[in-house]
Amino acid sequence: MIKRLSRGSPAEACIESAELERLLLKSTGEAVYGLDMLGNCTFCNSACLRLLGYKDPVELIGKNMHSIMHHTRPDGTPYPSDECRIYLAFRRGEGSDVDDEVVWRADGTSFPVEYRSYPVRKNNLLVGAVVTFVDITERRRAQHALQQSAEMFRQLAENIREISFIVTPNPPRMAYVSPAYEEVFGRLCQELYDRADAWIDSVHPEDRHHVVDVFEQSMRGIATAVEYRMRRPDGPIRWIHARSFPVRDSQGNLARIVGIAEDITDRKRAMEEMEVARAAAEAANRTKSEFLANMSHEIRTPMNGIIGITDLLLDTRMTPEQTEYLQMVKTSADSLLIIINDILDFSKIEAGKLELESITFDLRESLEGVMKLLAIKAHNKGLELLLTVEL
Repeated sequence: MIKRLSRGSPAEACIESAELERLLLKSTGEAVYGLDMLGNCTFCNSACLRLLGYKDPVELIGKNMHSIMHHTRPDGTPYPSDECRIYLAFRRGEGSDVDDEVVWRADGTSFPVEYRSYPVRKNNLLVGAVVTFVDITERRRAQHALQQSAEMFRQLAENIREISFIVTPNPPRMAYVSPAYEEVFGRLCQELYDRADAWIDSVHPEDRHHVVDVFEQSMRGIATAVEYRMRRPDGPIRWIHARSFPVRDSQGNLARIVGIAEDITDRKRAMEEMEVARAAAEAANRTKSEFLANMSHEIRTPMNGIIGITDLLLDTRMTPEQTEYLQMVKTSADSLLIIINDILDFSKIEAGKLELESITFDLRESLEGVMKLLAIKAHNKGLELLLTVEL
């Protein structure tokens, strides 16, 4: 006679519980397998088969798991079973947590895993172990990328002349300072790790109050920039330019302050020398302008006398030839006076006081005046200089 199980009976509950356990083991993404006291596989879930490259549990059940998948250390050397930490679970009843191990797939390839092994007891007797593991290939890749990034940052920070630093607030603590600090400040980096504001002790007393104010602003999350004088332990005073920037977390809270400080002493010295040279050039230029102005005035006085006497002579009775020659003298004197005035104008240009004016003039008369001046030299050379103006 067949007895039907009633709904809700203990037997039915057992069946449902076992089915639930089977479903859980099948659905989890973490690989799980069981071992007996000899290290042979007693069960394995779908994730274990998938990660190890097997299709059916029959390929693993009853097989020694250490020989199949766990026979090599991460460095590639053989891993004897008597040293296998997984075996501690069923040999000594001790669980093991290993964060970085190597296991092998069915096709002979390997991959890194993180695994845990736990002893299994029945009626307080040790009967085997259960092992779980996850593939950490992506984690390894991410860690490697992070290590490379950190190494590049370290190489950059340690090979530039500027001081780079990272400070965490509340209370201020130096998380990182580049080795350039020791070269610029002449002090050990360790003093900043011991006390984040130790660098302020080196600041020139006249600049210290302002620098402390700026430092406190940066600790409140305000971007800052400051120049100050610093005295090294060996005596010299150096100029420092420092900038800091707040870095906030995803909630907007101040997480750290990053910054750069550089020695600008040479730049300051060069700027001071340029300022001295500029002041000297301006002084020399003013002296030149004053000299030109004075000389122009000195020359203008006798020229006005020559022009005045010439005008007086032109009013006396003279032969036409004498009148012509004297008129040429007057024209030359007037031209020289114009040149002197131009020199004065040049001085005004340098002083920024030149004013342009628009005047009318007779082109024919101007050209004839020039021709008369040149005609004398041309006549002495046996040449005849003629002017023709077409209207």
